[in-house]
Amino acid sequence: MRWFLVVIVGFLGACAGVEQNMSAKMYPGAEREQDELAIVLASNGPAMIGAINSRRYDRVHGMNPVQDYRLLPGKHVVQLIVYEDAVFDKADFSVGRAQSLQQVTLVAGHTYLPKAEMSDGRLNLWLEDMGRLSRKRD
Repeated sequence: MRWFLVVIVGFLGACAGVEQNMSAKMYPGAEREQDELAIVLASNGPAMIGAINSRRYDRVHGMNPVQDYRLLPGKHVVQLIVYEDAVFDKADFSVGRAQSLQQVTLVAGHTYLPKAEMSDGRLNLWLEDMGRLSRKRD
């Protein structure tokens, strides 16, 4: 009976961990203050981060458990993706899976948001600099 309780408690703990705000530390060494880092949000509507500098995080049931990536400022390669059945302007649009690799220069203290839009029948993907946002350190 005890092993059963241990299994149940472990399972519930794992499930709860997926729901927490998880930040991915994408730099070596000790933790740094938030104003020393660039923060890239993992998703925004249909636009998502697939990888940063060829490093990706596994998805759980199609969802990325990471909510944001914390990086040192400077140049990085970001893979932006949109999965099939994305919705743009209240219209279904099936793209299969679209991706874009982009080299970006990230600024310390800034927050970045993946964006996607349909324009003239073309899918545009980009990483938008939202500037300095006031966010508490986790």
